[in-house]
Amino acid sequence: MKKLLLLFPLLLCGCPKISYVNKSEKGTVYDICFVPAGHGIGRGFSFGKDGGPVFTDVDIPARYAVVFACQHGRWVIDGNRGEALYKKLTKGQHVLIQYQERIETDKEAGTTNLLGLHFIDANAITNETAEAP
Repeated sequence: MKKLLLLFPLLLCGCPKISYVNKSEKGTVYDICFVPAGHGIGRGFSFGKDGGPVFTDVDIPARYAVVFACQHGRWVIDGNRGEALYKKLTKGQHVLIQYQERIETDKEAGTTNLLGLHFIDANAITNETAEAP
């Protein structure tokens, strides 16, 4: 019972609320980047008990990235999402960028803060989507 009485004031005060808002805006494919896969051999020397030259095979995976320019600045998307975007978009293309805003609202303090933007997807603007926001 004592613990419940200690928690009661915490239940009365408002904690900041986190919410997510889906948005979209027009942008441009600023640049696309591709680094092909590679293979190399690392060389070294071991000074241990069985010392001598050491050779190691190194596989370097291909890397993809797409850079968008929009009202929020520039977004760099790489990894698996970068590869998918690289394959469907071209440099200079106008796109509709979908993203999510992460917002913190504290009613008690009367504040609202934008905590971050999360990229969702981007698609080329065609005649059908030219009027989209």
